[in-house]
This record gives sequence, structure tokens and C-alpha cells, in this order.
Amino acid sequence: MILFCEDCGQKNDLEPAAFAGGRAVFKCSACGYHNAYALNVQETDSGPVKGFTPFFVAVQSLPGIIGSFLYHEKKGLVGEKMPPVLTRKDIESLGSGLSLGYSGGDRTFPDMKKMTVVISDKYFSVFKVAPQLYAIVVAAVPDLPREVIELVNKLGRGLKALK
Repeated sequence: MILFCEDCGQKNDLEPAAFAGGRAVFKCSACGYHNAYALNVQETDSGPVKGFTPFFVAVQSLPGIIGSFLYHEKKGLVGEKMPPVLTRKDIESLGSGLSLGYSGGDRTFPDMKKMTVVISDKYFSVFKVAPQLYAIVVAAVPDLPREVIELVNKLGRGLKALK
């Protein structure tokens, strides 16, 4: 698995031995910074809306990404890979407000692809990936890596294929 150094951003290709107890602990090959990533991903069992762990892990491995979660307008939080400082209630509240904001903008601008909201110097990018289902990606910078957009689009295509 490829993880980026939290200090310098260098790409580090890790062997499975680097993962222990739901964490990836490694020393950056470029700057020597000691990194520790929590890899636990929480998913709820929401019927057909489950199995997103690969999406969360892939998004989290990209530089500048703090976390991501999926929020369904009726089912609530579907899954998440967010910093442990946020409780489930915090993430549910964020999901509710962000999905409501997106749906309001979507009514005015039906060709809208993404909405970004800044909260405490963090950039929350909201994507509608299926009816009533939103992917929210939290980043330290306003411009998401191109790979994030590709992963979100792939997720949306996969959900459409399930119908």
C-alpha cells in the first residue's frame, strides 16, 4: 500500500508487515519522519449501501486528505474514515448539513458536480454519488488531487451499475 509522509509528502510504498493493530507505522524514506496512520474504517450495515472500505482506504492514502465519509439523506452515516477526534454524532451532523446544502445548490444549479465548504481551515468537498448519497472528502488544501475525483467518479459509476 502507498502512504504519503505527513511531514514532507513523499510517497512511501509499504509492505504488509508495516501494518499492525489497524495502524500503519513507518519512517519516511525521504525525510525520516515517523508516521502513524490509523487504518480502521467504520462501516455501518446499511443493506445495499455497504462495502466502501476500499474507497476510504484509497482516498486516505492520497496527499493532503484528512478523511472521508459517506452520508445518506435517509440512512445517515453509511461509513467513514475520519480522525478519531470526531464522534459519530459530529460526523452525522456534518453529513446532514452538507448534504442539505448540496441539495439546495443542486436545485438551483442542476449541473453542479461538487460543493466545497471551509470549516476551521479544512476543506469539505461534497459530491453526490447516487440519489440521496453523498461522498464528503476533507482535505487540508482547497484543490483535491485528481485521483480523488477519479475515485469519487468510480464510486458513483459502481453504484449506478448496481441498480
